[in-house]
Amino acid sequence: MARTPKKIVKRTPKKIVKRTPKKSRRKSPKQSSPNISVGNHNRLSVLDVMKDTFREAYLRRP
Repeated sequence: MARTPKKIVKRTPKKIVKRTPKKSRRKSPKQSSPNISVGNHNRLSVLDVMKDTFREAYLRRP
């Protein structure tokens, strides 16, 4: 138990420095329009696949 706090104290500043740029990078692509459109296309495709699976399951059960 005594080792965990020491490691956390040593790694916290490094993680903060590494996480800050990652967050900024993650926010910028989400705000861009092309990524949003791709996300919508992916969601539509996933919904279509889910509908197909549900239809197959309901048709096979009865």
